[in-house]
Amino acid sequence: MARNSAIAVGLLDAEASRDAALIERLTRLINGVYATAESGLWRDGATRTTEPELTGLIEVGQIVVAITQDGHVVGSVHVHQISNDTGEVGTLVAAPEHRGTGIGRALLDFAEDYSRDQGLRAIQLELLVPRAWRHPSKEFLKSWYGRRGYRLIQTRRMDDSHPHLAPLLATPCDLEVREKSLESTVVDSSEPELRQRAFGTEHPCVARQIEAADHAGADGQAADVATPPFDRSPRDGATRSRYGALTIVMLK
Repeated sequence: MARNSAIAVGLLDAEASRDAALIERLTRLINGVYATAESGLWRDGATRTTEPELTGLIEVGQIVVAITQDGHVVGSVHVHQISNDTGEVGTLVAAPEHRGTGIGRALLDFAEDYSRDQGLRAIQLELLVPRAWRHPSKEFLKSWYGRRGYRLIQTRRMDDSHPHLAPLLATPCDLEVREKSLESTVVDSSEPELRQRAFGTEHPCVARQIEAADHAGADGQAADVATPPFDRSPRDGATRSRYGALTIVMLK
């Protein structure tokens, strides 16, 4: 994806949980990204998520997606509330061919803003790390999340936090719990600048772009559906997409 392009970011509506093609595509994206990012941490055949699990998370409004102008789903993140004053993000992914364009930051920005709008004080994440050696992807993420304002507050044993997953590990691992205050803003000057504008209702063109994504083939290419470019301004009386209102994000 070229800089100075646009993506749409937003929570999927519960209705999207009935879209089998979308669920399959998102599951494949998440598992594909994590198979590389967590290489060497899991036994062969272990996956980060499943279609039933993802369906349930969409049903309760906890999955945020990023969609390109031509209707491709190119990223997602799980966001939910874990206590009276704290939210949590997890399984943040961007399609490999779109890395470095700001999609990960746009998704995390949305999750943080959404949690802040819910009146939450802080947001956390769990970073899976090998106990006895350093994993290059995890070291990169520690640095990236650190620049975003996430600070290590606790280390948990995988056996204690997720005992059902521990047997699937190929090497002993811990979970580093990192937290960011939502009461102040941390700016990371190394990331692409983003300009956002939220729309209370959905653009008809964005709705059609998502329709195109719904009908994408197994090769990930959009079907032959007309998908005009993003409209940069909201329209009066615009129809709401069945996937919910989105935020237009300009990547510079």
